[in-house]
Amino acid sequence: MLHFNEKSIFLLDGIGALVSIILLGVVLPAVQPWIGMPLAILYWLALVPVAFAIYSFCCFFGTAHQNRRCLKGIMLGNALYCVATTSLVIYFFTQMTWWGVTYFAIEFIVLVLLIWLEGKIAYSPIENTDTPP
Repeated sequence: MLHFNEKSIFLLDGIGALVSIILLGVVLPAVQPWIGMPLAILYWLALVPVAFAIYSFCCFFGTAHQNRRCLKGIMLGNALYCVATTSLVIYFFTQMTWWGVTYFAIEFIVLVLLIWLEGKIAYSPIENTDTPP
């Protein structure tokens, strides 16, 4: 099983944001009639992961002393993004196709799992590295 820590979770989050940028900004607009979400909304949704990718990669490559605080920040961002996309799916539901609803449902599930993993790391007891094993 993969093991993520306070630092490496930002790499996962950043890579996931890059995937979302490609899907929301390139792939889904190319097949928009099969998705149903308006093109302008897809492009706006693609901007959010740009900010998340920058944030996550800065946290990954930055100093470690603020990792838990930064992790709580990206958790909040991911949660707000879930609320926003769910709201948009509900608002545009009559225009959306089965493929579009399925895509956003899968995205929601992936984000909830990521938020859960980030929360597990952010709120886990801090390991004491001063004592030998």
